[in-house]
Amino acid sequence: MASLEQRARKISRPILEAVGRTLARAHIAPNWVTGAGLVITLAAGVLAGMGLFPWAAIVYAAGAACDALDGTLARISGRSSRFGAFLDSTLDRFEEVILFLGLAVYYARLGSVWEPPLILAAVASSLMVSYTRARAEGLGVACQEGLFTRAVRVAITLIGLLLSQVLIMLIVLVVASLFTALERMVHVWRMTGGEAGGWQLPRTPFIAPGMDQAPHADSIGFANRDNRGGLQADRSDPSDDRRTVRRQSPTRRGVGRSTPQRRPEDDDRGDAL
Repeated sequence: MASLEQRARKISRPILEAVGRTLARAHIAPNWVTGAGLVITLAAGVLAGMGLFPWAAIVYAAGAACDALDGTLARISGRSSRFGAFLDSTLDRFEEVILFLGLAVYYARLGSVWEPPLILAAVASSLMVSYTRARAEGLGVACQEGLFTRAVRVAITLIGLLLSQVLIMLIVLVVASLFTALERMVHVWRMTGGEAGGWQLPRTPFIAPGMDQAPHADSIGFANRDNRGGLQADRSDPSDDRRTVRRQSPTRRGVGRSTPQRRPEDDDRGDAL
């Protein structure tokens, strides 16, 4: 698929460059072409929502042509910019959602059972293909792998709409997009050395901040009963000062432990309100 896409780009490059030079002489900015592609795709989504699939395919093809032309125009006119690349990629995602939204409206009105969930799955999987590449490039990993890139998915969509075989088109798009997203995930896993340490357990256990001195169960002062049936504190850990009992001095026979003095801040009368 990748070689087929490269051949298609090589064949269409002279045509795109000729149109790009004409637009450059007319002082048309590349961002205008990008915006025009979005408007045209909106029209294609409306036609899809009306059930006019062949006409939606023709209009959608015009929007895809604008998407291919804006980059060529930017390169020829010397107006390439990082924002232009960002705008192009962002509007491409909107264009994918808009067309499928029109299809969802149409099949929702018909009360179809299979098409609406497949449309949702096609949108999600298609966006995941684009997201995996964007996230990988954000990590500094080139990720152009995958059989079903955007150009191939657009071609599948056009063929499905022209033949009015939307159900088959959706199934192919879901399977192909999920496979491509998984293929890119495996590629990034390999490029980042995931085989060596990506799935291994950490050598030292993770301890949350403030929990490194947490008391263990055997050091908590649970009271246990002695042979006389009374209660006495567990003295298994002498470092726990909570089990230290202070007695009155001098000690008299029959007198128990001293009652701790009550502090003003310990007043609990407010709890009854």
